[in-house]
Amino acid sequence: DPNAKYGHALRILSWDAALDVIKDNWVFGVGEARQEKALVDVYIMKGYVFPAIEKFNSHNQYLDFLLGGGIICLGLFVTGFIDLLIRSLKDSNFPLVVLLLAFSCIALFENLLSRYHGMILLSVFVSVLLPGKNLFKGPVSTMEGENNGY
Repeated sequence: DPNAKYGHALRILSWDAALDVIKDNWVFGVGEARQEKALVDVYIMKGYVFPAIEKFNSHNQYLDFLLGGGIICLGLFVTGFIDLLIRSLKDSNFPLVVLLLAFSCIALFENLLSRYHGMILLSVFVSVLLPGKNLFKGPVSTMEGENNGY
């Protein structure tokens, strides 16, 4: 429904427009600065009035990376994300695994990293939960005979 204003129907319009932009710019994307204009142009071309007026984003973090930086940007993000997930699984760091899996699912329906709140939330939780960086256990390692000030 091109006149959708709420819910999943609106997200489908955003995804449809994003995929149209990505089709022609899948390698390098359109650039972060031109994402909004590219989406709004497609919204107008397809008659998606409400998303065009409100200048909605893609409502999908993965599509957002493809829009802004193409397959290269998405590949870098996914590679880093999978590396962090594998490290967390190897270290049996289940709180971080749950956080990463939840983030990866939510990212299908929202651009979490397009807002400062999302960036700060993810970076703070990953920093606190990152393997080998536990802030509550004291120093990770000390040299024998070293004066640690204790």
